[in-house]
Amino acid sequence: QMCIRDRFEVESLDADLDGVAMVPVSVINNLRREVVSQIETSRVEKGRRKAVSYDDMSLDEVESRICSLGSEDVRPGSRTVAKPNVCVKAADCESAEECMRAGADIVCVGPETFVGNSQVTLESLEDLMEIGHDMGKMVFVSTPRIAVGMQFNVAREFMRKAYESGADGVVVSNIGLLEFARSLGEWIVVSDWTLNVLNPVSACSLMEIGADDVMCSPEMNRQELSEMCRRIMPYRLGILAQGPVELMVSEQCTLGSIIGGRRAEQKCSAPCRRGVYFLKDRMDARFRLITDNDCRMHVLNSVDLSLAEHVDDFVEMGLGYVWLDMRTKERSQAVETTSIYRSMVDDMVRAKTSSPMTAEQMIKLKATARKRLEDMSGGRITKGHFFRGV
Repeated sequence: QMCIRDRFEVESLDADLDGVAMVPVSVINNLRREVVSQIETSRVEKGRRKAVSYDDMSLDEVESRICSLGSEDVRPGSRTVAKPNVCVKAADCESAEECMRAGADIVCVGPETFVGNSQVTLESLEDLMEIGHDMGKMVFVSTPRIAVGMQFNVAREFMRKAYESGADGVVVSNIGLLEFARSLGEWIVVSDWTLNVLNPVSACSLMEIGADDVMCSPEMNRQELSEMCRRIMPYRLGILAQGPVELMVSEQCTLGSIIGGRRAEQKCSAPCRRGVYFLKDRMDARFRLITDNDCRMHVLNSVDLSLAEHVDDFVEMGLGYVWLDMRTKERSQAVETTSIYRSMVDDMVRAKTSSPMTAEQMIKLKATARKRLEDMSGGRITKGHFFRGV
């Protein structure tokens, strides 16, 4: 592995010698390396930002900052409603429609689509909104994680047209698009988990520049999420509960350069359209590679995140949103997964409010949901950081 380092030069050197002196080259080299290391460490420390401890902020201070951010009328639910919205990031408008029929309260589609899925156009989005609004559902649009040059303008224009066409909200994955999304008017602006909210201070910061509601980072564990809900109105918070977590997105497409023969003088042969590819690590875990319509490569976790067994925790915390990422799933799998979470949310709310379950009934219900989700995920699922943290 090549490491590119800064070049340092000695401008002057003063030496106080007594008589004839001889210093081995190895000592000089060691001294040089030590000096360079100290200089680099000093430069890093000089530029390091001071961490803000949200433990030093009182609950009243956090809540007063958030409550003063604007009207809450455009958001679904209220402080007294402890029923999370089942939300689905769908592969395309056709899949989104089926997920609404399976019980999703909110579906989300966007112009950034993975290879193999139908492109989301303004016309197909308007059709989806008409169907969804007739069913009493909400339709959100999404933004790409990366927008460079003209792509930034394209993303803003898509948002503007979606807002004017009656979209209920937008899930913003690129912080550079957050303020623009807010400026469009009264719709629900949700910051995606990719904006890395891990504590009330980061949540406050995003809300102050435009976010109505926030998806928490999947790196938060159960205790941290519970604490976040205690300090911030929980119905403004959501969590990614199901789907393959996206580990990385890259402008450099490995499939195109290695398999597709992409060169400066040669176009890619688009192997991503002809097969399914993975990266395999030393433990033989396989991480799926998938490309989008801008030829960016996305690396997905080898095991799907699945927190269906903990929907009762989300109900207890008062979370506003339970998100399912079904963009890489077959339509039938997306529909069945939505149905499972719809049933789990409804059952857990009933168990809390009107029809308590025995411990045995609760265990059986969770085990059944887990088994169905495992079967759709190749026999393996993970709870991610929900208990172990990072």
